[in-house]
Amino acid sequence: MADELKRWRRLCYLQACLALEAFSAPVLVFFYTSYAGFTFAQYSSIISLIFVFLWLLEIPTGVLADRYGRKFALVTGNVVYFAAMVCLVRYGHRASPWLIAFLFACGGALSNGAFQAMMFDAFAACGRDADFHTVNARATSVSLLCGGAASVVGGWLASRSLAFPMYLDMGILAALTLAFALWIREPVYEHRPRRPGLVEIARDGIATTISSRALLGAILVAAVTFACLRAGFNFYQPLLQDGGADVETIGWIFAAMYGFSSAAAYVFSHIRKSALLSRVPSTVLILLFAAAACVATVPNAFASLEWVLFSIACHQIVRGMYPSYAAYLINRCLPAGTTNRTTILSAASLVRAVCAAVFLWGSGMIAQRIGFASAFVMLSASTAVLIGLISLFRGDVDGERIVPVSPSND
Repeated sequence: MADELKRWRRLCYLQACLALEAFSAPVLVFFYTSYAGFTFAQYSSIISLIFVFLWLLEIPTGVLADRYGRKFALVTGNVVYFAAMVCLVRYGHRASPWLIAFLFACGGALSNGAFQAMMFDAFAACGRDADFHTVNARATSVSLLCGGAASVVGGWLASRSLAFPMYLDMGILAALTLAFALWIREPVYEHRPRRPGLVEIARDGIATTISSRALLGAILVAAVTFACLRAGFNFYQPLLQDGGADVETIGWIFAAMYGFSSAAAYVFSHIRKSALLSRVPSTVLILLFAAAACVATVPNAFASLEWVLFSIACHQIVRGMYPSYAAYLINRCLPAGTTNRTTILSAASLVRAVCAAVFLWGSGMIAQRIGFASAFVMLSASTAVLIGLISLFRGDVDGERIVPVSPSND
């Protein structure tokens, strides 16, 4: 068992090192608008469309993963995502935005939750579920460090050609997919008397999701936080450019931000379990988003690169905290060996996709009307309010209140 957990730990860190689209991330908006030929509004619409497709695909693909194999779903999803990247680089705006969005969404939906579901079951089966959070938090730290280094390289490559970072990301994704195919061993659940059907998995997964207040609250906090970070990312590059940074400088700035987020993730990996299950993390999220919004009270703040960096830094601290926090809180609500774990994680991804689509589309439209700076402030302030309201909905959350909930077929 110890050897198996070491394998999963190494795979988790490998996945963190080979982060998806790490090299193209600092210039992704420029890639879409300059290389691929889309306007900013079209880019925002494409990203929103991806999340709309995710609405339709998350639950069915999660059910398929639980029924026919999570490893198969993970590898297949990466292959489809690779095909989407090829289509985007090769054809750009000449390709149908609907096709590009569908391929990205299908690849993401197939792979979403599969790795985490297998990994949590492996740790929980050994009674080491708390270590799941520690490993994930440190993996987030590693991912951000590698992302920072990739940002420098990506910025340098983009100054030569905006396509170069995307080509490198494609090669990285291909290598990671091959590693998963060769080294992942999906946990075997010997206690199951039979394999439940697709309808049964879907029905019980949805029922479990909506019946637990703790689980639903964790899903909503994770969704709103992700949506704000993803929509806010679209504003980083325009805001930095307005502050006087060129493309190569932006790469270095992203590297510094990744390092900052990595440090936050590493510190967060040492948080005590009692604090992790309290209101402390959600309160910190609220304060950080509120701080990013409060920059608007400073005259001409977003004309200053320093204030722009401060607002973005607030988002980046959240980025270091929330992945492991959300993954642990959601998975902890489910017992080890749950047959529909991927379905439930897909339901969480579905809620996340809905929020992200709304935030992306809305922030893009608002930015065209009132400008990037004002839209970014509105986005951050709205998120702080929403997380506060969700926290009130969840009530008092502690170790006793968050308990495993089992589907009917377990």
